[in-house]
Amino acid sequence: MNKNRPYQICTKTIMDTSDPSIVFNQKGESDYYTNFIESILPNWHTDDIGRADLLAIAEKIKADGKNRDFDCIIGLSGGLDSSYVAYVAKEIMGLRPLLFHVDAGWRPWTFIKVETDEGLVGWSECTDSHGSPNGIEGVVKDLTPLLLNKDPRNISQLLSLMYSRTRQSPGSVIQKAIGGIENALWDIKAKDLNVPVYQLFGGPIRESISLYWSHCATTRIRAYDIVKKPRIKTYDDLYDFAEEIKQSGFKTIKTNIGMLDSEPYIYMPGFFKSDGGPELNANNALLKKIEKWVETFRIALGDDIEIALDLNFNFKTDGYIKIGKLLERYNLSWLEIDTYDPYSLRHIKDKINISITSGENLYKVNQYNPYLINRAMDTASIDVIWNGISESKKIAELADLYEMNICPHNYNGHLSTFISLQFCSIVPNLRIAEVDLDDVPWRDELFTSVPLIENGDFKLTKLPGWGCDLNEDIALKFKWNK
Repeated sequence: MNKNRPYQICTKTIMDTSDPSIVFNQKGESDYYTNFIESILPNWHTDDIGRADLLAIAEKIKADGKNRDFDCIIGLSGGLDSSYVAYVAKEIMGLRPLLFHVDAGWRPWTFIKVETDEGLVGWSECTDSHGSPNGIEGVVKDLTPLLLNKDPRNISQLLSLMYSRTRQSPGSVIQKAIGGIENALWDIKAKDLNVPVYQLFGGPIRESISLYWSHCATTRIRAYDIVKKPRIKTYDDLYDFAEEIKQSGFKTIKTNIGMLDSEPYIYMPGFFKSDGGPELNANNALLKKIEKWVETFRIALGDDIEIALDLNFNFKTDGYIKIGKLLERYNLSWLEIDTYDPYSLRHIKDKINISITSGENLYKVNQYNPYLINRAMDTASIDVIWNGISESKKIAELADLYEMNICPHNYNGHLSTFISLQFCSIVPNLRIAEVDLDDVPWRDELFTSVPLIENGDFKLTKLPGWGCDLNEDIALKFKWNK
């Protein structure tokens, strides 16, 4: 933008001189507006004439794309306009588009760096990939003045300051930012003492931690091109993939709902709901597909490998009950269900004969308390990078009071894994820990250490701090374009 140019806004639109190439006429109308009036509007037919023209164009595209995998390419940002274009192309024009996200990935990662005047650096990860990554960044910036000229080792004091300043807006993005800052402070304190973080909490209970392969098969449907893995398109592909699982040494896997239709996809209406639907219902046709997915996994893997199914926020109470009853015969390790109502979850738990894991969406011990006191879940899922290790430990201790195990929610970068698994080493009531195997090929380059995993078990690090820092130079090469 030319800083010497006087600010001006179009008299007919919201376009202004933040666009350095914008041009205005004597009436103060921008060239965007005049182009619309002179060139677009005369040819813009929203009636039967326009529909006929659109379908005629579609026939030309289909003819040109015959015998190809797709007819056209559509840039899909996830916004209303591009999403509607994709809908029109597929449902009205009958085209076979190739859709791509303009952010070049299926989620961003967020890291926090805390520097001291003595040269110590603390790192943490606080990714909110589908929610508000920009929001977390903003909160961290807002909280930074509270930390300046303070001793980073006085973590309790700094936590108290941050919670006091944000008392009227608890949870969600605020908590994720505070949790991220806190975990970075623990990294500094442990590095200052030249010990792993777990030594600050009395040392490890266990040095080997059992893991489950998360998003198993899921990633090879929705992001196979990003992770550079063969795409799962058919049930035969899924059956063949099971051999790789067996060879990995993992004894437990968790998957989501895969839809192996003509164009495979992951069923996620709870997160990516389109305008007007689909609603969060479980009809018979959908139930058959869910059962087919789980049945194929069970037959292919046999009885020795445990299977968990993550249902996320994709249904309401009656849908979860229908699915649970349907899948009882497949001996699932657990169903993972997200809900903000502990009483609905307890109702589901009473109706089905499958263990329930829940809680990854909750923050702080007061949100977990009604779920735990009502025994609405069998295993409490805790996101350590969002809650911070101090609050996560409180939640685990309360769960232990009710004879309940915990497992960490962890599906991000290696730093998140090191933080989550150090937490696992200091709590007595661990069930199992989560890790993603399929990810971007450059993930290992991004960090100074990678998790040591043998036959589905993580070997605890003895490096100071979290045992893992971010390679900043590498990270800059993959900077997320907001």
